[in-house]
Amino acid sequence: MKRLLPFLFTISIAVITGFFVANFQSQFQIHKLLTSTSTTDQLRGIELLKESTFDELLPLLEPILDSNTDSSEMAQQLLVKHAFQENRILDLQGVSIDPELYESALWWNTERENPTPRLNIISNPSPWIEKLLAWYPSMNREATYPDLVSLPVRDRDGSVVLSVLAINELASHKSRALIQAWEKDYDLERQKAAVLLSAIQGLPTLDIKTQNESLATMQKIINENNYKLAWRALHKSDGTIDPDIALAAMIIDQERFMPILIKTAQHDKWAHPEHAIIIAKTFSKEIANQIPFALLENHKTRQKWWTFFSCGLLQEER
Repeated sequence: MKRLLPFLFTISIAVITGFFVANFQSQFQIHKLLTSTSTTDQLRGIELLKESTFDELLPLLEPILDSNTDSSEMAQQLLVKHAFQENRILDLQGVSIDPELYESALWWNTERENPTPRLNIISNPSPWIEKLLAWYPSMNREATYPDLVSLPVRDRDGSVVLSVLAINELASHKSRALIQAWEKDYDLERQKAAVLLSAIQGLPTLDIKTQNESLATMQKIINENNYKLAWRALHKSDGTIDPDIALAAMIIDQERFMPILIKTAQHDKWAHPEHAIIIAKTFSKEIANQIPFALLENHKTRQKWWTFFSCGLLQEER
């Protein structure tokens, strides 16, 4: 026993020393990455800080917060996320984060009421307006499942995303019969809608034989969970986002695509801004429904809507 005690003592000292050495090496590596001139290195350093506390993060991240790079954006988001987790939102005052992000964090940190808006819809609205009634009730018109199914599937830009999400929102049951009918339809847009509806409702994936590149790509993304293909096919030739591909990407990998959805919407990459908003509302309904509807009225306020939405996601992770 007497011989065993010195041995155990030596082992304990070795373990403790090893812990401190490993911790020092880790801190040294993080400091080296954060002080690098490479944005990629800084992003890697920020990734290593995710388990740190607010007080540990602040001095490490403060030097890069206002560098206007991808790393500064990620650093600000991590700091705000931890401020929510530790109830330290007020301690962000004076910190070099985006003023709109700080304002949004303060807004999410307060008690509020956001009554559901009721829209005043004019008579004979365009089909895409009628589809929006699936999410925003009207004072004088109601969206119904049969009405939505009877409307043209194709939207103004040729996409089917608004029809798919409106039908999915109102469907009180799985749309098997509709999907089966549209799967066999000769209309390309209805075939696309069938593929997306089946995927978003968790029904068996479809395999429609087609020579249409767009439909074939969409099916490959969904059937193979092919995120890389979704990323390659995301942009149209004019630089705008393909809403149908964006929805397919969200269905297969919401966590990876949500930041892309937000950034492309903030950079005006969507021909019709409501498409991105409705996708966000579909996948993060509780957050989107708390944001004032009035912010959707024009381009400037929509930018604020997206800041509120992205900040709401940070709060949700706490």
